Amino acid sequence: MPAPARPSPATRLRYFLGLYALKAAVRTLFFLSRLLAPLPRAQRPAFTKTYACRPSLTNRFFPPLAEKGGTPPLYISIHGGGFALCDAQSDDEFCAAFGARTGALVVSIEYRKAPRWRFPTAVHDVAAVVAAILDDPALCFDRSKVAVGGFSAGGNLALAAAQLDGLRGRVKAAVTFYPVLDWTIPGEEKLAQHPETRGGFLARMAPYFTWGYVGWEQDAADPLLSPTFARRKDLPEWLYFVAAEHDFLETEARVMARKMAGRGEEKEREDAWVDGKVRWECVKGYGHSFTHFDDQGGHKKVWKKTVNDLYERITRWMLDEAFA
Repeated sequence: MPAPARPSPATRLRYFLGLYALKAAVRTLFFLSRLLAPLPRAQRPAFTKTYACRPSLTNRFFPPLAEKGGTPPLYISIHGGGFALCDAQSDDEFCAAFGARTGALVVSIEYRKAPRWRFPTAVHDVAAVVAAILDDPALCFDRSKVAVGGFSAGGNLALAAAQLDGLRGRVKAAVTFYPVLDWTIPGEEKLAQHPETRGGFLARMAPYFTWGYVGWEQDAADPLLSPTFARRKDLPEWLYFVAAEHDFLETEARVMARKMAGRGEEKEREDAWVDGKVRWECVKGYGHSFTHFDDQGGHKKVWKKTVNDLYERITRWMLDEAFA
């Protein structure tokens, strides 16, 4: 598969300035929000830890408050942000709540960001840190019950890292929320599939994120970059794909889910199904990042119920099926 077209010098300069300006703005916003409105103690990690394999990356640990019968499973969460933004602290609220819900040890891990660190740096960062966690004798969790999950870019990294030799076969389940899975499809084609997303933040910034993460010399069909091209046997045994109706990444998640389940081409749109060890769900009425933001401006209680119900379905799938 040919690499992405090389942008002109002027375009590269625009992407460089725009992406670094956005990174600075996001860092400032996080700094101020964490200073002025810190999360309650119950939603913060019990401790943080670095590993010798990646000493610059700080990972955040949320042990279960009380064991729900036996040694807890492990859920490793990978944050999103276009491979360039946010950090492991961004998902503290989710990690604390998901740990309380599932009784799992939840770990939010860090990785190096684009554009300074392009593909495949983040993939290998994630793989190295996850392997270090699995090999850490100081941590108490059931090593036969390990799941990885991620939001957006984090979903991509979860499926990419799980294919590498150090993790293949050690991760039993993966949960991906509105992931980017296929870089061979041009951005305009993705927007044409979901024209209602044109003009949104993600649609406007997608070319900047692509420039920052994917080099123009890179094969876009590399399964570590585009997990939709991965072999089924190289991925975790259990897979849960979550997409959003109004997200231009929805179609590629739908296609990969069907491919991994061996369902063939879709003849009639299906927004939820379970096929063996693969589960697909498209959440109606919401767009990208709906788990973190109510982008439709609807009733807050309805949005919260939608997200909480989704997390409950994932919990039951993970505990009652994947880890049964």
